[in-house]
Amino acid sequence: MGALATILLIFTSIGIGVFLATLLPGLDVERLGPNRLVAYLWPYVIMLLPNVLFIGSIFFVVATLTRKMLPVY
Repeated sequence: MGALATILLIFTSIGIGVFLATLLPGLDVERLGPNRLVAYLWPYVIMLLPNVLFIGSIFFVVATLTRKMLPVY
């Protein structure tokens, strides 16, 4: 759970940073297009969360079955 929380915090901070960068003054809004928060959150829900859970569970199973950290790396 700690690894999942850390990974989600890192990836979420990247998404929030990109979203906030679109709100900076001096950007050409017409070239940028509409700025919707859902456009940034939906890929996290659809792609990131299932992949992080799946890959994290695979790493956990490999570490548990082999009882070594080398195969996980």
